[in-house]
Amino acid sequence: FVGAKDERTVEELAKQEPAIRKAKTVLEFLNQSDEARKLHEMRVKALRDEASMIEGAREEGRAEGREEGRAEGKNAGKVEVAKNMLAAGMSIDQVAKLTGFSVEEIEKLI
Repeated sequence: FVGAKDERTVEELAKQEPAIRKAKTVLEFLNQSDEARKLHEMRVKALRDEASMIEGAREEGRAEGREEGRAEGKNAGKVEVAKNMLAAGMSIDQVAKLTGFSVEEIEKLI
């Protein structure tokens, strides 16, 4: 494509063939001035840094969500055990002591 007679031919080839499109982009990049190339590289680096920060934030959010889900599941399990203890005839004080819930929390389950 470097020896193409006109720009339209190059554009048509680039539309049809991804490898030529990539080569055209690289050639255009290499033909830039040093200053333009440096600005482009800075822009690409900034975009990559931003994408990395966003992905890091997403992963942090996922981890927090998993932790919250585990805590809620653990609490739901304790509530179920407390209800079963009460149904089996255990006193509110005993259930509170064994589950770690306050007496008030146990009374809300009744």
